[in-house]
Amino acid sequence: VTKWVDLSLSTTKIVDFLRNLNAGRGGDWSEAMYEGLDTAVHNLSWRKVLRRFIFLIPGSPPHPGSMSRVKRLVQGFQSRSGAVSVIDLSEKMQEEFERKLWKQGGEMMNFAFDPTPLPEFYKDFQNTIALLARVGGGEFIPFNEEKRLMR
Repeated sequence: VTKWVDLSLSTTKIVDFLRNLNAGRGGDWSEAMYEGLDTAVHNLSWRKVLRRFIFLIPGSPPHPGSMSRVKRLVQGFQSRSGAVSVIDLSEKMQEEFERKLWKQGGEMMNFAFDPTPLPEFYKDFQNTIALLARVGGGEFIPFNEEKRLMR
């Protein structure tokens, strides 16, 4: 369920790891968020004296019934000099989905691409992950806010 590369100053090592990641095989919308965060908190070789940061970039909410465990894990990490920030992909994912649909028909019929407002399930998802950033002492940053992401 989880894969990780230990913390390193070697950007090549980390970039190679990220390039070879392939998400999939779950078959449902929810993610093993608890398992991923638990691995990051407990399996990485964190330095003892430094502030610790986790950047969570979820594409879906945690598995049903696991939210309370996820919150406890994030709060515990925050209480031990950590912070969990969340990068929100919902608007980007929704736009990409609608653009694919448009390319299948609207483009040929000369309709301009005009994304619809974010559906309620994505708004619920945003509320869930924003809560994790709050209890984790981090920030909730929408992916399209490039300046905040860079900062």
